[in-house]
Amino acid sequence: MLNVYYQGEQMQCETLLSTDNDLRKVLNILQNVNDKKQPINLHEIGATIFDIASSYSCIHGMDSVQKQALANLGYILFTRNENTVSREHLYEKIFLTFFEIVE
Repeated sequence: MLNVYYQGEQMQCETLLSTDNDLRKVLNILQNVNDKKQPINLHEIGATIFDIASSYSCIHGMDSVQKQALANLGYILFTRNENTVSREHLYEKIFLTFFEIVE
C-alpha cells in the first residue's frame, strides 16, 4: 500500500504493478507531469507507458482489458501533440491507470 498525494488529498492506494522498477517509472512520469517548470514530452511518456505495458509486471499482474487499455494509452500519448493535453487530465489518466484508491 502506498500513500499518494492526489487532488489535494493524501490517499492510500494499491499499485497494479508488481515490480519496483515499473512503479519507479510511473512515479517519475507523474512527477514530470506535475512539474509545471518542465515541458511535457508526450512522445517519451507514451513510449515509457507502452514499455511498461509489455513488462513482466503488467503481463502477469493485469487482465487483458487493462493491458490493452494501457497499450492504447501509451500509443495515443506517443502520437499526440503536447499542446493538446492538460497536465491535470494527463496526471489523472496515468494515476488511475496504475493505482487503485483504497477507501
